[in-house]
Amino acid sequence: MDNPVTEDFSPEINYEKSIQKHRLIYKITGGRVFSEAANWLMFSLFIFISLQPLLFGRTPSTGVVILITLFISWMLSNALLNYSLVKIPGTTINENRAAIRLAINKFVTVKDFKVDNDVMMRSFKPTGHPFWGKIVTILFDGTEMYLNITSTGKSENPTMIHGLRNYIKAKRIARYYKSNFIDIKH
Repeated sequence: MDNPVTEDFSPEINYEKSIQKHRLIYKITGGRVFSEAANWLMFSLFIFISLQPLLFGRTPSTGVVILITLFISWMLSNALLNYSLVKIPGTTINENRAAIRLAINKFVTVKDFKVDNDVMMRSFKPTGHPFWGKIVTILFDGTEMYLNITSTGKSENPTMIHGLRNYIKAKRIARYYKSNFIDIKH
């Protein structure tokens, strides 16, 4: 159910830039800068640690090189896809609002969606076990929608280790929406 905004929608999203770049672009705040800096520091540290056998060890085995390559590829794909928006064709904003919630609930259990304004809906899934939560963001642009699922850590800030999994889930929701809600109308 659409409710007036009663929760803090941190981090705030810059709608125009997000639509333009097909990525969630957050408004710059001191907390946001600190959160992103901490994420990138941890990301760099994981990459550096994984490269240790190649940089300072003896000649590593082929298996070690493959594992390091897979790990770094996974980390880079998470970083690149974490804020990516999945484009979903739709009909009208009102029809899209109702139908996309049904599609999302097939894949992610979320709290009620809150309406930031006429062009954005967000939902916050409470943190679970041990401490991961989710923010589902939908941006509406004419007949099209843009979907992002972001995992949060204990501090409710976006994490960088779930980007690939969340992007795949958003793509599945988009396919489900297209096959179950768009094809019926045409």
